[in-house]
Parts: sequence; structure tokens; C-alpha cells
Amino acid sequence: MKSLPRVLIVLTLVHGLVDAFAAFVQPLWPDLQRSLALQDGSIQWAYVLWGLATSVSQLGFGYWGDRRPRGWLLWVGPAVGLLCLSLIGLAANLAALSTLLIVGGLGIAAFHPEAAALAGSCAPHDRSRAMSVFAVGGYLGQAAGPIYSGVITTHFGLPALVWSLIWGLPILGLLVLGLRDPARVAKPEQARPVVPLADLVRGRGPALTMVLAIGILRVLPALGVPLALSYLLKARGNSNDFIGIVQSTFLGGIGAGSLGCALFVRRGMERRVLWQLPLVVAPLIGICPFVNVQALVLSVSIGGFLLGATMPILVSYGQRLMPEGQRIASSITMGVTWGIGGILVALTTSLANRLHMPELALITYALACASSSLLCVWLPDGETEHQDIQPSFLRTNQTQ
Repeated sequence: MKSLPRVLIVLTLVHGLVDAFAAFVQPLWPDLQRSLALQDGSIQWAYVLWGLATSVSQLGFGYWGDRRPRGWLLWVGPAVGLLCLSLIGLAANLAALSTLLIVGGLGIAAFHPEAAALAGSCAPHDRSRAMSVFAVGGYLGQAAGPIYSGVITTHFGLPALVWSLIWGLPILGLLVLGLRDPARVAKPEQARPVVPLADLVRGRGPALTMVLAIGILRVLPALGVPLALSYLLKARGNSNDFIGIVQSTFLGGIGAGSLGCALFVRRGMERRVLWQLPLVVAPLIGICPFVNVQALVLSVSIGGFLLGATMPILVSYGQRLMPEGQRIASSITMGVTWGIGGILVALTTSLANRLHMPELALITYALACASSSLLCVWLPDGETEHQDIQPSFLRTNQTQ
């Protein structure tokens, strides 16, 4: 058991590296559209494909892994992701860019369910805390990625991203050495009989649907705000490195909030955190288009922190609702929600760009955040396998 924290730390570091490379593209969408001479809205198709590859495909990897654990995905997936994301600056056309994003996205997606299941097993009786620590790596990686890619491309151009392989792959190799024998630190999992997905969700459909709906609405600002900021700030004449810094302030806030969740949020506080904090985040996002740069940076940093404090709790809810399908549960809360959210973000961004109203996207994400808070009234406790969906105040009255 003493070695379990080491595994969690290594997983968190790999998560950070993977998500840093995944976030390279965040400040680059306007420049990629311009360098490939694409019409308005065309780049959103690449964004949708990228989002689907990195997120919805996690459901397939999760189901595959729950049948028989695939530990090799912990290094093959990241290696493929790092390779493809470093090459996006060399893409000669939309087809090449989309191919790199899809293949790289599949590599990133392959890593997450397997890693999340192993991270959760490090603290099976306190999954929210374990998932918070694991999530911190991802969010901090997402915060570092835009700064790095923004600075590199501003000074050396889009093709310079390829040199990231020189340091990225060796670091990955060193970290993976710490995961070479997970059986020494956790009870080995045996191959399981094939269980149809319908059987896994039977009796839990309403509860999982509610978790999925809340997750999608919560993901919209997490995914959409950085993209909306890239177009808003680019329209104001800001450079890629500045855009990357502002995006990283928001994403770094999410990472810090996730760490705060691990340190300070206890099981009895989870429901209050889930519904109260988004009500504060919503206006902080909504005012972004109408304030100066200093106020914008302050707003997105605070909003990101509060939003990040809620994210790991939903992941742990899913795992508690499906204890015999940990990877599938993680792929739903960490993958499917992000995939559907990514499609909605692409549609919102396309509409806002066509109308030349970048503020429309940010207001939409603010409303989504507030709506996710209202749905938490109907969220089950997540302590039992089968629960009826009903308002929380009715559940409270029934227990008195």
C-alpha cells in the first residue's frame, strides 16, 4: 500500500504531460485557419473531429479495458498523442490536420480510462480525492500547453512545434518506467466475462443520464471559454503568446480548483460544492467580453478555480454508480461529456464567428454553467447502485 501514492503521482505526471501536448492547439485555431486558407467555420470541423477522437472514443476504450485491463495503453496512447500533436504545425491542408488530430486524439483517449481506473484504485474508499489528484495533472498540463505553444509559434512559427518531440518523448519514457509493474502496487485484475453495456447501465439509466447532463453543461465552459477567448482576443489584435497566457490562467485555475477539491472538500460537502460554485462561476464568465484585460484575467482565474473544484466530484459520482465498470464510468464522465460538449462548443463558436459576436459564446457558456447547478437538485447521492431520481429536498424529507 505504501507504493500506491507513488503510482498516483506518476499517473498524475503522465496525465499532465499528455494534456499539455493535447492543449498545444488551443491558442492556434485562428492561425491554423489562416495558414490553411480556410473559409469561416471550416476549422470547426477539425475541432469537432478532434473533440470526438479525444473524448467519445474513451467509451470504447473503457469498455474494452473493463473486459480485460490493457496496461500497455498507459504508454502507447500518450506516445501516439505526443507524436501527432507535435506535427500539427506541418499540416499542409485541412485533411492532413484532421488526420493528425484524430489519430493523436485517439492516443490521448486510450490513456484516460485505464489511467483513471488505476488512479481510483489508489484510494477506493476516497475516490473523489484520488481523482482530484489525478485531475490536477491534466488541468495543469492544459494550463501549460497553451503558454508553451503560444510562445513557440509566436517567435518561431507553427512548424516549430515539431521540436517538442525532443523533450516530450524522453520525459514520457522516464515516467512510464514508474508504471512498468502495476501488479506490485495493486491487486491484479483478472479477465472478466463479456458484459453487455446495456446490462452495466440497467437500473442506473436515470442516474447516469443526470450525471451525463450535468457533466455536459459543466464541460461547456471548461472547453468553450479557452476557445472563445482565442477568437475574442485575436479580434482585439493580441498575439498567440498573450492568448495562451490568458487561456492558461483559466485552465490553471481549473487545475488549482481540482487540487483544492482534493485537499478541502469532504464527502458531506460534495453536493453543496456541485450546485453552489457554478452559480458564482456563471457571472464571472458572462462579464468577460465587457471588461478590460486586467479584470478579464482576474475573472477567468477565479472562475476557473471554482469550476475546477466541481469537476472531480462528478467523476467519482460516476465510478460509485458503476462500481463494476470503473473504466466505462470514467469514460462517460471524462470522455463522452467532453465529446458532446465539444460538438456544442464548435456549433456555438461557428455561430458566434459568423455573427461576428464573440461575446455570444461566452454568454452561452455562462448560462450552461448556471443550468448545471440547477440540475444538481435531481442528482442522486451516488451511494447505492439503484436510486430513483427525485429532488434532493424530497430525499432529505424522507430520511427525517
